[in-house]
Parts: sequence; C-alpha cells; structure tokens
Amino acid sequence: MAGYSSSFGAGGGTAWVLKADRNGSIGSCGAFAIAESSAVSSSTSIVSSDSSGAIASGSVSLVTTGVLALASDAVAIADCSRTPPPTSTACAVTLSSDFKLHVPIIDFQGNTFRADFRHVPNTLDFVLTDADVVLDDSSFDGCAHSVLSNDLTLVLPDIRFNGKSYWAQLTRKEGVRLTLTAAGEN
Repeated sequence: MAGYSSSFGAGGGTAWVLKADRNGSIGSCGAFAIAESSAVSSSTSIVSSDSSGAIASGSVSLVTTGVLALASDAVAIADCSRTPPPTSTACAVTLSSDFKLHVPIIDFQGNTFRADFRHVPNTLDFVLTDADVVLDDSSFDGCAHSVLSNDLTLVLPDIRFNGKSYWAQLTRKEGVRLTLTAAGEN
C-alpha cells in the first residue's frame, strides 16, 4: 500500500509505502519501526488488482488495497524490516513458567537498565517488581538490546520461552504497569 500527502511532513509532500501480507497484516514491523523514513519519486507506475484508486498530478490516492508497484524511480531513504535476533542469548529476555519476565538489558535515554516484571493474572499486564542501572554493559555487546522509548513503550526483541524465541511490545498502562500490545514468534 502506498500513499501521498501534501499537507503533512517536511517539504512539499510526503510519500509512504507499507508492506502488508494478503490478510492486511503488517506483521511485527510496527514494533520495530524506524522513527523517521522517507522516499523520493518523480514518477511511479502502478498496477491494480482488486483495488480502486485515483491518480492526479502525480500523486496516488488509494481507496482499497491490492496495489502493486509496477515501476518506480522511488529511492528508499529508510525501511522497516526485521532480522532474526542474534544467536547470542546474553540480551535474551527470559519468561519463566509462572510468567515472570527477566529483562537483562534495556536501553533508555542513553542509559542501560535491567528489570524484572510479574504477570497480572487474567490480563495482558505485567508489573515492574525490580530494576537497577547496569553500570557495565560490555557483556551485552553484539546482541539485540530491549529498548524503552520516551513514551514508555518497551520493545523486547528476543524473549526465550519453552525453547522458542519471541518478540513483544509492552506499553505503559499506569504507574509501573505495562500491557502487552504486540507479540510474535521470531
């Protein structure tokens, strides 16, 4: 799916491209999205399948999905993609059988922390039970750190549970309580 706006973003116009599967799901990309991305194009051709849309003055307005790029001179400045977590388990979050989360390394505003959470029964919520500053994070080099954003969304790229690797996104609900907002298997 693609779109164009001349009323939002820097400069004269903003274009966006979103990759979705045939069910309309963007998969796990939302949890690992880049803060800013852009594309530049002066001409793009599209082919439509099960779609309706309009092309006027070089912009594309989509009414429904199913549009595929046929040819484009668009240059991607950044993209949203995921790669499997590294095989190193130093940064891996562990989820115990009683659903306690141990997060060994969290990057937040230039500092590193570790944290433990307990699951709140019959909810998708986790409550912070313990946290400390990590003074020496050198043992975590080369692996995917968990990241806490300024809006207090915690992205966990590698959670180990029952021999499998998962990713998750937890968003602050209130106080030190976070709720699961996205998750999937790596």
